[in-house]
Amino acid sequence: MWPTNSSIVDADTGDSFRYNYSTAFTADGAHDIVSEFVEACEEGGIGAGLYLNIGMNMFMDIGANSDSHSIEPTGRFQACWDENGANQTLLPGQVKSTIDSYYDTFKEHLVELFGGRYGHDFVEVWLDGGYPEELGEFIADLIDKNQPKAVIFQAPNWDVSKHSGNSVRWAGTETGHTPEEDMWSTVSSSQQGEQGDYGYGPGVADGDVWMPAEQDAPIADGYDYGGFWYPGQDPKNLTELMSEYEDSVGHNSNFMLELSPDRDGAIPDSNLEAYTMFGEALDRCYRPGGVGVVASSDGFRCDSKIGCSIPISAATEVDRVRLSEADSTRSIRAYEILVGGDVVASGKSVGRCRIIRLPVMLKPDTEVMVRFTNATDVPVLKAIELLNLYGDDGCM
Repeated sequence: MWPTNSSIVDADTGDSFRYNYSTAFTADGAHDIVSEFVEACEEGGIGAGLYLNIGMNMFMDIGANSDSHSIEPTGRFQACWDENGANQTLLPGQVKSTIDSYYDTFKEHLVELFGGRYGHDFVEVWLDGGYPEELGEFIADLIDKNQPKAVIFQAPNWDVSKHSGNSVRWAGTETGHTPEEDMWSTVSSSQQGEQGDYGYGPGVADGDVWMPAEQDAPIADGYDYGGFWYPGQDPKNLTELMSEYEDSVGHNSNFMLELSPDRDGAIPDSNLEAYTMFGEALDRCYRPGGVGVVASSDGFRCDSKIGCSIPISAATEVDRVRLSEADSTRSIRAYEILVGGDVVASGKSVGRCRIIRLPVMLKPDTEVMVRFTNATDVPVLKAIELLNLYGDDGCM
């Protein structure tokens, strides 16, 4: 993927030679695809980020026997080690290496990628599957010093003193829908390394480590494709994409919508069209001042920790409520949405953004009461908004 000066040590012979994997896949063996990618992002006004899977390297015969990142949906990623670690037949072009020598090689790769050769403005470093514990401190130190703007997905966090300050955690699914509605921006350091079925999942309300959730999903319709391109795949429809946005961003999480270039290096037209329609719908429906935001109360501070109630209404139909806490507080621990004195929805976390789908379409001029029933401090709201997506004159 880029011209590298790193080396490999053959586990059988002890010979050291230059890492030279990418040349077989470029026309003249000299392309720096990372540089071309970063330059293209700069020209398009898009922040660049890089995906790495430290736990798997087919070339160096490292990693689990896994289907998850195979080049064909039904193929094997590799089949070179049995469950007891015994070496089986290497595939053509593979090199046998030890874990220690692999770590040394990968450290060289990390320095080349993030040490400044491609600038210091990466916006995300995606560590798929996390990272080996042995490299945690090295990765955190390298990225924090050289890529201060980068969000690090599944970043080193085994020891708070070595914790990367820009970390985000895996929300727990790759479907666009968070595993739980109440997602918190913090986790507990006492739970680090005990990820369970959903990674750090919903987090904890009063955690001592700031690590917001990031929810990823492919643009392709069908989970088996993951974020990778395959012939004949179709993008998700707009209704599903809007649902994923509300179940990720609207659940106090980041949202990463994945797509990949085809074999010609181009983004398929159908995917571009889906992205364009999705972006236009987000602008219409959720942007302050957009068609979908039909009422807004900005910058509201409660006068008490518990029992604070805020009325709001709109001259149109309403099917959603959006809440946003001020960044400096994040004190809300429970809320209720009332219509006509009845509780129609409730939840716990609010954070940066909480979108609540109402069980019924509200008629114009219906008063909605937002009540906070538990908080660690006086709630401070950046905004309380009523939305109209699917009603008359709605944004959809």
